[in-house]
Amino acid sequence: MKKQKIEPKKVFRGKTSPVAAVVSPEENSSFFRNVVNSIADPVFVKDRAHRWVFLNRAYCRFMGFDLKELLGRTDYDYFPAEEAGVFYEQDEAVFESGRSNINEEEFTDRQGITHTIVTKKTLYIDEQGRKFIVGVIRNISDHARARNERLRRNKAESALSSVSQSRAEAELYGAHLERTVQTLRREVNELRRRPGSARKKPVS
Repeated sequence: MKKQKIEPKKVFRGKTSPVAAVVSPEENSSFFRNVVNSIADPVFVKDRAHRWVFLNRAYCRFMGFDLKELLGRTDYDYFPAEEAGVFYEQDEAVFESGRSNINEEEFTDRQGITHTIVTKKTLYIDEQGRKFIVGVIRNISDHARARNERLRRNKAESALSSVSQSRAEAELYGAHLERTVQTLRREVNELRRRPGSARKKPVS
């Protein structure tokens, strides 16, 4: 019987035409702002003078100020000097080295509430050679409180354990001293009862 030749199935591929997504600079800028504003974490951009030149809505909410109040200003305009100094030093490290930086920091908002945050900062250089810091903040206040509470509890438990151990050691040492004293008393009394020893009142 002659075997039937099986032809491979032909796969028909439809022709696709690339779609040119051309948008105006204004539309592109609006699209970018909307995308960044949809990010839940605070995002900021600073120029070489450490001024905010872009902030998303989450950052403004976190700060407690409107966007127009923040743009063009610096950390020193809103934060305690100590906090602002830390931010400035971390920014400078990124500006000078070009390497990304991740740092845990304290952040005081408009209500005076201090948060614990982790900030990642990256250097961006535009086509004109201008340098910018792009930063993203993650609020870890709840995690930090839980961590600090766990550390305090561990420290307290360690101190209590140390006290208990010291007390046990003191009791053991005291019992040892008492046995030593009793042994010495017996030996002294035994020596006094030997012939030729002066009779004295037994040591008690």
